[in-house]
Amino acid sequence: MEQKIELLINVAAQKIVEIARDAREKQLHGFDADHEFCLLTRLQAIIFRLRHGGPVSLGELRNTEELLSNIGERKNFPFRPIVTQPNIEIKPKDPCCDGTLDGRITDLQQQVNYQPPTLRLTPVGLNEGTYEVGHGDFVIDVNWRANKFPLTVITIRYPENETRLSENLVGTEEEVIINLAVAEAVTRRINGFYNDRTAFRGTHLLAQDELNFRTVWPCYWGTAPKDAFDDAEDKNAFIRSLNRELECFTCMDIVIPEGHVFWYFYRHTGLRKLVTVENGKIEGSFKGIHENFRTQSMEDNDVPGGIDYGVIRTDHESLGCVRICIDTVQCPETNFDIEFPEEEVLREVQDPEQEDTITIEGSWSELVCTGSIE
Repeated sequence: MEQKIELLINVAAQKIVEIARDAREKQLHGFDADHEFCLLTRLQAIIFRLRHGGPVSLGELRNTEELLSNIGERKNFPFRPIVTQPNIEIKPKDPCCDGTLDGRITDLQQQVNYQPPTLRLTPVGLNEGTYEVGHGDFVIDVNWRANKFPLTVITIRYPENETRLSENLVGTEEEVIINLAVAEAVTRRINGFYNDRTAFRGTHLLAQDELNFRTVWPCYWGTAPKDAFDDAEDKNAFIRSLNRELECFTCMDIVIPEGHVFWYFYRHTGLRKLVTVENGKIEGSFKGIHENFRTQSMEDNDVPGGIDYGVIRTDHESLGCVRICIDTVQCPETNFDIEFPEEEVLREVQDPEQEDTITIEGSWSELVCTGSIE
């Protein structure tokens, strides 16, 4: 009887591992694994009954065997005790390791069943994203939605150091002010977070989300006659009439028509802009600084102020289709006048003074040298 019970416990444990693995695979591929979870619960109940439920009668053993056979892959087991195989040895349980299998099964079930915490912030009235400087002041609502109960509260921080604490999983904060009507590039953030009340492996996991509203100084580019900027009555209007880029491009294919040159305006930071085409860099493209530039948003929202913009213009007209690249170089934007040092007059090389030489005349006579010194 004991052998039969151990056999059924072993088979049930194997089925738990197989079914838990199948459930995990289904979840990873987006399928519902509720049926597998139900089977895992039934198998765990069978193991508990056989191991901790006291004496088991032969009838109960038959019913347990039938129930176990119908879970997962069907296997038929003889319900009578095996007494004809005395060579089967069931090792006694090690007291220090008893319950290891149960611990692994519990850990596996926790991995399969645990749902991580999430938090979603949604603005109403202004989309999250990037705008040009001076975009304006906005009053918006912020919706939040969490999928797990917080350990303490859900914390949401708004601009101007406002903080909202809530235990509700779903809510709305009304009349949140987003101030973008300033003459500088700014970022307004709304961020929220909470810790899951249900611990996963002893840790209350963190859920967080963030909204970002930011402004930038745009870049403007296009083609126009070489003297278009000089003749413009409103130079800011001329700049704004060109193509606007919130994220300034690095390389672009441009068609420069007959009588036109390429123009490029950018927020001047003092660093040099290197302009290149297919056959090399464009010399003399930097044309100086235009002061007090104002974006269209600053004009529309009466935002005071302005900023210096750099002016780049090619010297050659009618280039046709050309790829132009503009890179920022970590060097100051300035014109360098290179002065070469005066030529040094090379001194005439004189021969070194001749030193007196000593002449010896003589001859060998056997092993003795005889002669005279002059």
